[in-house]
Amino acid sequence: MSKFKLTLVKEEDYREDVKRKMKQFVEERWLQGKKTTLQDIQNVFQKPPYNLSEPTVRKYLKKLVNDGKLSTYYRNGRRYYAPPKFPLSIKFGIAVAVAIIVCGVVIDIFVPSECILK
Repeated sequence: MSKFKLTLVKEEDYREDVKRKMKQFVEERWLQGKKTTLQDIQNVFQKPPYNLSEPTVRKYLKKLVNDGKLSTYYRNGRRYYAPPKFPLSIKFGIAVAVAIIVCGVVIDIFVPSECILK
């Protein structure tokens, strides 16, 4: 009897699992304050248990960037991968909401209640 069982996994499920783990790897390094390059990702995903080829790693990363699950930026001629950035419109919306809340709190604190109720 063998200790190990052979299980079949759908190829699509395996691809999605690898992409999710790539995204998780980049996010964990970013939270630790480390920059992630293509070489860092290849060092992990071209070895067991993944054994992906170089073109496959590049293809998966390109797909993650195109889907907006990862972002890239260049520094000193090198490409780095990072978690996705918030669009400017969302940042602006959050800033406006915070400003409205702060103004409401300031008015509530400094303006007498008689003036507000009139």
